[in-house]
Amino acid sequence: MVAASRTGLAVLEVPNAAHRPEALAARRLQMGEDAYEEMYSSLSHQYYRRDWFREVLSPPFACVDIVDQELDGYFNAPHRFNVFAYRAADLEIPA
Repeated sequence: MVAASRTGLAVLEVPNAAHRPEALAARRLQMGEDAYEEMYSSLSHQYYRRDWFREVLSPPFACVDIVDQELDGYFNAPHRFNVFAYRAADLEIPA
């Protein structure tokens, strides 16, 4: 993604490593333990630190903006974030 990006990139709905225990507990509670195990037991779900994106994307991106996921009524929103990265040529700096 980074190499192919000419102006910037967005990585959306990233599972927040800082919220991992709460996110897993909430999902288990919502679905029920049996349904959760049936659906997710064989899957490996990745969680990321916000700082990891800054470490990986700065440079080559001049600005890395990380914001909380805000979607009303979306169950996972409190446990996700979005990353927006911009190359220097895309930044408008006021005179």
